[in-house]
Amino acid sequence: MEHLHPDDAVDQLKSICAVLVDHGVYVCVTPNRLCGPHDVSKYFDDIATGFHLKEYTWTELSDLFLDAGFSKVTPYIGGMGFHIPCPLFLLRALERIVEPVPLGLRRKMILQTPLIALLLMIRLVGEK
Repeated sequence: MEHLHPDDAVDQLKSICAVLVDHGVYVCVTPNRLCGPHDVSKYFDDIATGFHLKEYTWTELSDLFLDAGFSKVTPYIGGMGFHIPCPLFLLRALERIVEPVPLGLRRKMILQTPLIALLLMIRLVGEK
C-alpha cells in the first residue's frame, strides 16, 4: 500500500475486493505512518517522500478498506509468525494517544517501548 499513489489506493482495494470470492480475505502488511518514515526519506524528512508514497495509520487504512467494499476488517498484532486478532478500537485509541506526541519524542518512545512499535505495525485483514 505504501508504494501506491494515494489517489490509486481505493481503486486498488476495490479491484482486490472485486476479485475475491465471498468471504475471501486480503492481508495487508505495511508500516504505520506514526513510526516512520520507513523508507530512505527517514534520513532527510519527517514524512515519507521516497519510495513510500504514503504511509498509513490503522485508522486511515481500515477506513480505506471499508470504503473499498470490504465487509469486515480485522487487525492482527504479533510477530515471529505468531499473530492474534486485536480490537480495532484499541489500536485507534493508541494512535490518538501517540499521534500528538512530537515526532522526535515519539520516535524515542517507540524505540524504548517495543510493545508500542509492535502494536503500531499494520497487519490488516479485509474480508469480502
